Amino acid sequence: MHSLGMFLPAFYQIAGYHLRIQKEPGAVSVFCPHVIDEFSANHGEQTDDFILTIKASAPNTKISENQQIILNSDSIVMEYGTETERLYVKSDLDLKHWDLYTTYRDRHIDDWYEKIGNLFAWAMPGKGALMLHGVLMEWQGKGIILTASSGTGKTTHARLWREYENALIINGDRVLIRKEEGQWYAFGTPWSGSSGECVNRKVSLDAVVFLNRGKINEVYPVSPIQGMEKILPRIIAPKWHEKYSLMAIDLAIKCLKEIPLYELYCRPDAESVCTLKQALQSAG
Repeated sequence: MHSLGMFLPAFYQIAGYHLRIQKEPGAVSVFCPHVIDEFSANHGEQTDDFILTIKASAPNTKISENQQIILNSDSIVMEYGTETERLYVKSDLDLKHWDLYTTYRDRHIDDWYEKIGNLFAWAMPGKGALMLHGVLMEWQGKGIILTASSGTGKTTHARLWREYENALIINGDRVLIRKEEGQWYAFGTPWSGSSGECVNRKVSLDAVVFLNRGKINEVYPVSPIQGMEKILPRIIAPKWHEKYSLMAIDLAIKCLKEIPLYELYCRPDAESVCTLKQALQSAG
């Protein structure tokens, strides 16, 4: 990890969106994973889509012990931590301007980084994009999303594809999707959970695979209606923001109607790769 304090303002381009990180005088330095460096960008003349300001003082809102989030008429405030060490994140309701304040000092923390990742994901429906919990891999130029509940084996299966089929794992936890000029694309992001798999890359989206553990390796086509039921828990959207939540669901419906969907029951072995590979090849 490294401190952002000496490098601010800093600029990043994530899936084509521009993020500025800046700091008020007197604010503490924060630390983030080196992986975000892959998304560094020159500011140039572009407009900032999102601005994160590291604040020198906490927001006036007081959050009680049994709360983590307060929704105000013009903002949302989130608070995390213990009695002595707090992390505050505040955003306008358009999710474009973010304020961060932390009482953590003199040690490396990345809590703020994950919370900002949530804000970025929550903001995506307003940009016509959608963040999903899943693994994104690229195989022979095709973008494939593997999605399932945590612990099912998404990253394990993707690494088998890397081992046996030379697939590229673009992200091991979060996938951003967006339609551009009639084509669905998937993007890597700098938030990859505990997988450690993260590449700044864009690829056409050619399949969504719903992964399950199984005693034998078998794959079945999935209808858009079935796919919607399966993908709903994997959508990362602000449940407290009705408009963006509905936009997220609408984007998911449109995507699932146009992209081949599969359900894979598998063991963690090479044969599971062959089973899915044959289905993908049969679909063209």
